[in-house]
Amino acid sequence: MKAPVLHEPELEFRAGNRHFDPRYGVSVFGPVDADSPTGLRQIPIGLVGPSHAVDGIRNWLQRCQNHIEARDNKPGQENLHQPFPGFSTDSPFGAQLVFDDAPVREIPERQLRRMVRADTVSATKDAVVFYADAARSLADTGRCRVVICARPEELQDREGHPPPQESTAEHEEDAWSDHQAGRTTSRPRTC
Repeated sequence: MKAPVLHEPELEFRAGNRHFDPRYGVSVFGPVDADSPTGLRQIPIGLVGPSHAVDGIRNWLQRCQNHIEARDNKPGQENLHQPFPGFSTDSPFGAQLVFDDAPVREIPERQLRRMVRADTVSATKDAVVFYADAARSLADTGRCRVVICARPEELQDREGHPPPQESTAEHEEDAWSDHQAGRTTSRPRTC
């Protein structure tokens, strides 16, 4: 059996420059629309997730606004880890990420606790509905160009692990909150 090796296609960057590596192309030339009057100079970011995850994503993106040195490469892998030029108006990207508290949709703690206690299938379904609704709501406002969803750590790697048992106090708190809001739970609950 013969397996042909396809050459990587060249990508286009600023001023018609071409290169096959997007990291190199952006850091040396800049994005293809860098000189365009319609090119974005500010990119408003919308965030969805639990408050601690939203804060973590925001902190990470703010760190990415500055230059980040490359990790050391092993011999023969000199191009594996490249420095990151930073994402700002002074970097080759020529744009900055804009954060505002308005385009943020946080998962309420009570809802997150319910997802954590639910089985994996139900928790995934509930999370998908919440994230899709929140992203749609943010898109409808027109206040952001990008929506980033922060997956709750509490829901990660649950395959094969049973959900934790809820305490009677948590059950009563959630039931009272539902009663106050005029809601009933559609899923049977155990104490």
